[in-house]
Amino acid sequence: MRLITYARLRPEKGIDYSRDHLRRKCAKDEFPKPIQISDKRIAWIDTEVDAWLAAKRQARDDRHADPPEGETWRKDRLIRGGR
Repeated sequence: MRLITYARLRPEKGIDYSRDHLRRKCAKDEFPKPIQISDKRIAWIDTEVDAWLAAKRQARDDRHADPPEGETWRKDRLIRGGR
């Protein structure tokens, strides 16, 4: 099992949330929960962070799938009536 520290989240995964924002997201189950590796250090399981990123990518791809009849995508927004 590979662990990733807060300092490595940005350079390795592109996640640049502040520590406080990560705590809030973890508390709301919107980001994987870290594990305690010592009294003052936490880290995330690399595969759990990768799975979270993959789920975000899948949600994006699902959202950008073919729009319903009579609607279209324009600059990341769904336009009703195809205008």
